[in-house]
Amino acid sequence: LADTTNLQQAVESYEDRGVHAVLFLDGEVYRSNPSFGIRIPPGLRDLAAGGQLAFDRIDVGGVPTLVVGGPTPDRDAELYFAFSEARIHDDLRQLGVALVIGWVAIVVVAFALARVAAGRIATLAEAEAWGRRFTSDVSHELRTPVAALVSEASVLEEHLDLMPPEARRAAELLVGDVGRLRRMIEDLTSLASLDAGREEVRLERLDLGSLIDGTVRSRGWQGRIAITAESVHVTTDRSRIDRIVANLIGNALDHGGDDVAVKVGRDA
Repeated sequence: LADTTNLQQAVESYEDRGVHAVLFLDGEVYRSNPSFGIRIPPGLRDLAAGGQLAFDRIDVGGVPTLVVGGPTPDRDAELYFAFSEARIHDDLRQLGVALVIGWVAIVVVAFALARVAAGRIATLAEAEAWGRRFTSDVSHELRTPVAALVSEASVLEEHLDLMPPEARRAAELLVGDVGRLRRMIEDLTSLASLDAGREEVRLERLDLGSLIDGTVRSRGWQGRIAITAESVHVTTDRSRIDRIVANLIGNALDHGGDDVAVKVGRDA
C-alpha cells in the first residue's frame, strides 16, 4: 500500500485471487467486495491495533469463515482477509459419515471373526499343549548327544592352532555352531521347565551393570561391546537376566555388526 493512491482499487485486486479483503485506514473502510457483509470481530481488531497478527472464526451468512488480519507495516492501517471454510466443513461431515459407516462395518466384521475364533480356541489350546510336550521331549532327547558334541568340540578347539588354514576355518565354524546348539538346548530346557512349572525363581539383590559385564566376559565378547553402566541394584534371578541379556547382545552382534553398545541406567 505504500505507493498506492487508489486504495479501493488495491483492495479490490484481492478478489482476483479469490480472497475477500477489508482495509481500515483513517476511519475509512475499504472492502474488496461491498456485497460481502463481513463484520470484523472487536476482539480481533483490538489485537491488530496492538500490533499483532491474529485470526478468528465467524459465521458470514451461514458460511463458516476464517478471518486473518493485522496491522500493515507501511501505513497506520489494518488489513483483514476472509477465507471460506465451507468446503472443509463439508469434508469433515463426509468424513464423520464415513467413520460411522466404517465403525458399523468393523463391529459386524469383529462379531463374525469372534464367532470363528470361538470355534478355534479348543484347537489352539490343543496345539499349545502339543507344543509344550514337543519342547520338553526335544530338550530331553537332545541333551545327552549335545553334551557329547560340546565335549568333542572343546577338544577340537584346543587343537585349532595345529590345523592347516583350510581345515581350521571349518573347525572354527563347527565349534561355533556346537556352542549355539548348546545354548539353544539350554533355552529349550528352561522353556520346558517354565511350561511345566518346575523352574524356580532364585531372587537375589545384584548390580545390573556388573552382571552384564560378566555376561559379556563369559561369552568372549569383550572388545566388541561398549558398556556404559551406572550403579543399578535390582532384585532378580541372575541366570534369567544373564540369558536375556546374552540373547539381546548376541542378536545385535549377529545382525547389527560389531558396533554394539549397552547402556545401563534408570529413570524415576
